[in-house]
Parts: sequence; structure tokens; C-alpha cells
Amino acid sequence: MTEQRNPDTRAQVPIERQAVLGRLVRAATAGGGRAMLVGDPGIGKTHLLRAVVRTATAVRVVLTARADQHDDRRCAVLADLVSKTPEEAFPALAPVHRETLETLVADPAAAEPTAVVSALTQLLAHLAKPGTTIVIDDWQWADVVSRRVLERVMSRSSTVAVTALLVARRSDGSGDDFAVKPLFTAADVVPVPPLSRTSVRCVLESVSVGHLTPSAMDDVADASAGNPLWAIELATARTEGDPRALAPRTVTEVMRQRLGSLPEQVRTAVAVASAARGGLRSGDASAFCDDGDAAVHEGVRRGVLRVTDDHVHVASPLLGAAALELLPPAARRAVHATLADLPLPPTARLLHRDDAAPVGADEGLAVQLIEAARAARRSGDTAGALLLARRAVARTAEEHGDRHERVVETAELAFAAGDMTLTLEVLDRFDVERLSLPLFDRAVAVLADSLDRVGGQPLVTRRMEALQQVLGARGARWMVAEVHLLSLSRARLASVRDELASLAQQLSPTETPRTLGKALGWISYFDLDAGQGIDDDLLGRLRGLEHRLTSLPLEETTDAIEALWPYQTDDLSRSRAGLTAYIRSAKVAGEHYAVAQGLAHASVVEVLAGRTDIADRFLIDCEAQVGRASSVPPSVFRARALRALVADDREAIAAVTGGWLSPAAEYRGGLLRAAVAGLDAAASERWEDAIVELGRARSLAEARGIVEPGRRMWLDVELGRALVHTGDLLRASSIASALTAIGLRSRRAHVQGQGTRLRALLAWSNGDHAHARALSDQALVDLERGGFLPEVVRARIERAAMAGDADDRAAALLALERVRPAADRVRDPRLDRRLTRAVDELQQADLRGVLTTSEDRVAGLAAVGWSNREIADELVVSVRTVETHLAAVYRKLGLRSRTQLALAFRNGQASQGR
Repeated sequence: MTEQRNPDTRAQVPIERQAVLGRLVRAATAGGGRAMLVGDPGIGKTHLLRAVVRTATAVRVVLTARADQHDDRRCAVLADLVSKTPEEAFPALAPVHRETLETLVADPAAAEPTAVVSALTQLLAHLAKPGTTIVIDDWQWADVVSRRVLERVMSRSSTVAVTALLVARRSDGSGDDFAVKPLFTAADVVPVPPLSRTSVRCVLESVSVGHLTPSAMDDVADASAGNPLWAIELATARTEGDPRALAPRTVTEVMRQRLGSLPEQVRTAVAVASAARGGLRSGDASAFCDDGDAAVHEGVRRGVLRVTDDHVHVASPLLGAAALELLPPAARRAVHATLADLPLPPTARLLHRDDAAPVGADEGLAVQLIEAARAARRSGDTAGALLLARRAVARTAEEHGDRHERVVETAELAFAAGDMTLTLEVLDRFDVERLSLPLFDRAVAVLADSLDRVGGQPLVTRRMEALQQVLGARGARWMVAEVHLLSLSRARLASVRDELASLAQQLSPTETPRTLGKALGWISYFDLDAGQGIDDDLLGRLRGLEHRLTSLPLEETTDAIEALWPYQTDDLSRSRAGLTAYIRSAKVAGEHYAVAQGLAHASVVEVLAGRTDIADRFLIDCEAQVGRASSVPPSVFRARALRALVADDREAIAAVTGGWLSPAAEYRGGLLRAAVAGLDAAASERWEDAIVELGRARSLAEARGIVEPGRRMWLDVELGRALVHTGDLLRASSIASALTAIGLRSRRAHVQGQGTRLRALLAWSNGDHAHARALSDQALVDLERGGFLPEVVRARIERAAMAGDADDRAAALLALERVRPAADRVRDPRLDRRLTRAVDELQQADLRGVLTTSEDRVAGLAAVGWSNREIADELVVSVRTVETHLAAVYRKLGLRSRTQLALAFRNGQASQGR
């Protein structure tokens, strides 16, 4: 039978389980199909069975039952099955069989098993024509009589080939997991695969416990072994209970039952392997029990341990967690103490010493932990550094003089790791305003950055204003808060820049280096917005300050500026080189936000360069990193928008123009949305719509003092083109002059070429065709140097439209043919259509150049369907004259019919109409 699939059902099943779903559907829809679905409690067996039933019901009669752990009546499962049988099946049965089944449903315990076997066999035989599928959930609790009856029924020749049987049973590690005969063979056993991290996250979000940080989500997914129920239990424990809990009680109870069936030495081996985190070396097992090797071997045989690369691991993280929790606290500490004496890496031994020590302050351990955290941070292990720093804080007494510094350092590491919730939680442990000025400088910086990612500019403003009210008088601390207020201010750029410059002169590079660096960074950013380019002197000052900072987020370094900014002033090569190093450093450091940010900018660079295939790879990698970051960098939305515009992806464009933006992206969200809508309209040559949206975007940019074309998505050129096409030459001329001025001042080839390109369009519209062609040729030289390939293709098309005599048209046609490979690399369908249309128009113009005026008029009307008589009447000539002209046209153009003539004029070359 051909496999039947409901696409809606398939979409509801995670991708990692769709192969299993397909296998189950094939078994359920085939005569004699068999499958036993096996998995841990909560793994999703019932969900898969329901998906199979929804699909199989379309082609077969499906009888379902679910065994009840607390229903010990004999034949209970059979009664449940028969009660689901269609009513129309019963009249065809013999009265004795019908009476037997009615008794079974009414009082299962009163039914005679032998009679039930005969009646059920006849029922299934009657249902053989459409085919019957029996589906039983929680098979492990099915009563013995029901099992035996089904075994006898399913072995009979009248049912074995036509009835499919699917069951699901809970795996408990016992021999029953493999007790498949006589109904099933070993090949019929189908294990339920675990969910991926992504699927676990979707499950948690669907039940409203998805507000954990990305790192916490990954921890939950790993600890749950891909079991959705256990993931929910773990996530709930983290959000509502003790986040240090190894496993919630409901899951531990299930595991406790499994552990109870294991020999004591195997349970010990499981607990030790779990405590060892990275796995226990095989030879070290004997340090914990008399015959460690035998215990490990038995654990592997029972499926609770596995050995990889000579290291022993627990098969299920939750099983290991349960084994540890079952140990008394003193025994658990003893395990860690023994592990600390083994020849492990220094950091692992330090963590075990910490676990082995009694709970409470221990300055000796605290010092070792914070020093290890700093070493891990220097080596790029941000996640490891954060773990060590948090433990150092836990070991530091409340009254200790170094506690505040360790807390701030932990908050900085949490921010670098992308855990904004933890960052704010750590900083809430004390009053920030009571810190020493150097610590206040660091704490407020990471506080403002975290609030910006969580809630955007409004949240930062409220917190900084509240802090200033507490601080009172205008002093160094007040100025620190003011810098963060100004950096996200909605006031005009010039005034904010001046205020920041004034504050930067007053801030101490020794006591407030973090805030001073922030002020200088924003001054550079505003200069970039104002079209002043990148100030190398300011970058030099920033580099000097970086030497004083130990935990500066990568996205706030001068390396970030060197990578993320140059392409916005047309320097694609400089950004490309900087981004390669920046992304590599971010990946090594484990800073997912910075990785996503860098990949998004890299995608934008390649879109602008016309290397769409490379841009796509960067964007795919970026989206994967976004899933691990705590918030979405604004650059990701720009990258998505530009790629969507190139691909003419309507859904993706709508997602940017009308969808959700992260709080940080909303800071300039209005500009982004209007610019994307306008660029989309211009690409489709909807000039009036383009003028409205691009004009709005330009007004928003100018209200903030954003002059740099690259900072407003290069909308100026498309707005200028739209204005030329609608005849508003005065406004278009103003835009062209502004672009040319920026290009001359900064000696930037691309922006200068764009300004000249607009001037060429203006000259053409004013009738100065020779000057327009000269300007267009000059623009192409500059644009080729700039390296923005899609803009070169667009400029080539415009130059082709300015072709004059036949020789000029031939040259333009040759240029367009040469630019075709570049357009193919860009993969912009709307640009492809423009290029094809331009080539066709040039070729048609050459064809029409060989016809006389009268021949051209006759051919044009004939091409659009006019008859000879209609043409003669329109032109006031005889039908014979029309025929003579058409014969000349056919001869000159090498045509034989009106159909070929229509094709030759298919692009609307005939200027006349009925």
C-alpha cells in the first residue's frame, strides 16, 4: 500500500523524529505491519502514536486503547479496543460473537477469554477489507489476559496478514524492554530518538517556560537527554525553585526506580561518572569500589553507562543526577574529594575541591577560583570563566573587601557569555551607588548594556535617571550615568556629541576608563553618522583605554569598530578583513552575541559586493548563533532585510517592515522599516510608493543627524532615481549634490560614483543627452572601483538606456552582455528582469533602425493585432500599400508571419495603439 501522509501531522512532529514517524506510518497502513515504540517516560511516545493515528485513519479502521496502570481487571485493554469499533461492524457478526463482545465492553472481567478470541477474530476478519490497525499505548501495563488473547488472535491466518499492530511501552531498563515475542520481532522495536536542543527550546516556549537564557536552555536540553517532559520539569525547577538543583523530584523518582534495580557497585559507578562531569577514566573506577572494572562492565551491559575514548560516561544525564542526589551529602562530598586527588586537569581538580568542601565562605578556595576564572577568560573560555567566578563569589564572605569586585567581575562575564538575566541578577545583590568609583564605573556600564538588550532605550533611561536621583549632586558618578543616558538619547546627534565630548574631558582615564571608553566610542559612532568617517585619532585613544580593562565585551573594542564600520563608509575590503578576525575571536571567546553580530555584518558586506552565495552562508551561520544569544543584534535585522530585498522574498520583507524587532533594534526601527519599504518599492519601479517611504526614512535620518549614506541603507540613490522618474528634478538634484560633496570630501569612489550617476540621469531628463552619457561613463569608472557589484549592474543598465546612434547601441549591448555573469552572481530576480528588458530594447531598436518610417508604423500596428484593412484606414492609405510595406518589413527583418512580427515587437516597441 502506498504510504499516506498528512502534511499537517508531519509538520507537528520534530524533524529528528520524522523518520521514525514515517516508519510507524508504514507499519500502521500495511497489512501485517508491526511496531513496538520504546522510550523513557515523557519522551513523546503518545505524541507519535497520535500522529500515526491521524494519518492511518484516512485509509484504515483504527482501534485504539491505552492501558491503565491502576486497572487490574482482566480483558480491560480488549474492552477499550472493542468500544472504539464502528457500530456498523457488529450487525454482520454471528449473534454469539456479537453477544460476547457486548459482554466484554460492559463487564470485561466477566468475559470468557476463549470466546473473546473467536469473536475478536471474526470482527477483525470482517474489517479486513478496509484494513484494521490496532494501536495500544502504555503496553507495559496491559493486563495479562488481554496480551494472551491478542497473541492468539494475531497469530491466526485470517488476521495476521491484514491487521497491523502498534504498541508503545515505557522503557525501564529491565528485560521487558526486549521481551518482544511472539507479537513482535527485534526488528519491530522502534526507539524514540531524543529531541535536539532547538526542539527542546520550542517545547519549553510552547508551555511558557521558555524565558530562560540561551545557555540555561542548552543546559536543560542536555540534562534532559532530549526528553520533553523532563526538560519541562528541569526548566520549571530552574525558574521557580533552586537553579542549582540537579533534577526535579518527579524525574528523580522515575530514575530512582531504575537505579533501585542496579547492583550497588553499578549505582556507585553511575554516581561517580556523573560527578566526574567530563567522564571518568576507565582505570580510575577502582578508586571508588572494590572491583571498578567489573562495575563499569556491568553498567555498560545494562545500558546505564557507556565508554568512549577510554572514559566512562552516564548514558542519561538525569540518571547520573538522580544517582548523585540519592547519595547523602557527606558521601557526595567524599566522591568529589577522591576525584580531586586524581590526575585531572587543574581546573577540574579545583572544581572538585570546591564540591568536596562544606557549604559556606572559604577565602582560600575563593582566591583560587577567581584566579582560575581570570585565566580562563584570558584564554577565551568565557563560559568556563563565568562558572569559576560564580563559585568564587559563593565562597566569598559578605563582609570581605574583595566581594564587590568579584561580583562585578561575575556580572561582566555573564554579559560576555550572553546571559542578561544572570547579569542583572548578580548586580541586584547590592546597591551599585555604594561601590567605589572604579567598580561603579564597571558595574554601571554592564548594567546599562544589559538593560539595553533586555528592554532597549526606555529601560536604560528609567534606570539611569533613577540612579542620578539617588546620587544627587553632579559628580563623577552622576557623569557616568549621564554618558549612558546620552548614548541612547533621541536628541539631535550634534548636540549629544558635544555633550559627550564635554563629559569625556572630565572623566578620569584611571578611575572611569569604562565610561570614558563608552563616551569616545559613541562620539566616533556619531561622527560616522554625520558623514565624517572613522576618526583614527579617537581609535588610538580607545586602544589606550582598553589596556586598563580586563573584561571588555568584544563588541565594544576597537577591533569591533575596525570590522563593523568601514563598509558603511564604502570600504568593503577593510571590513571584510576585520570581520574575519572579529568573528574568529568571538567564537573562541564563546561570545554568541558578538558572533551573531559579526556574521550579520559579514552577510551585509557580501550582499553589497554582489557575492550572494557567500552572504547566504554567513546569514545561515548567523541565524544559528542568534538561537544561542540572549538577544538579537540590530545588525541581524539589517542583514535579513538586505538579503530579502535582493531575493524579492515577500514574506521576509514583510517580517522586517511589519514584524518584531529586538529592543536594541527598535532604537532605529522606524528608519529601518521605512528604508526597506522604500527600497522594495524602488526595486519594483513603484516610484510614487518609493518616494513616500524613502522620503520618510530620509526625514527620520536627518532628524537624528544621520548624513552618512551607508548609515541609512544607501537609500539616497534610490530616492533620487524615483524623483527623476516622477519629474521632481529639483529634489533629485539636491540629493545628487549632497552625495557628490561627500564623495569629493572623503575621496570615496563609490559615493562619488553614485552622485555622478544621479547627475547623469538628471542631465538625460533635461535633454542634455551627450553630457548624460559622459557623466554615466564617469560614474561607471568610480562604481567599478567601489566594488558594489549590484550598483555597477544597475548603472550599466541605465547607461544602455542612454544609447544614441547604432554604434552607441552596439557598444551598450556588448557592455550589458559582459555584465550578465555579474548579474547572475547577484541573484536578484528584479535586477535580472531589468537587465533582460534592457538587452531586448537595444536589440529591438537595432531592428527598427533598418525600417523606413512608414514601414515602422505599419509593422508596429500589425504586431499588436491590427488587420491590413484597419491599418489602411488608420494611416489613410490603400490596403495594397499596407501589404507592400509589410512585405518589405518581412524581407528586411527575416520574418515569415505576423506571429514572428509580434514576437519581434514583444517588448512594446510599437508606439502606436488602437
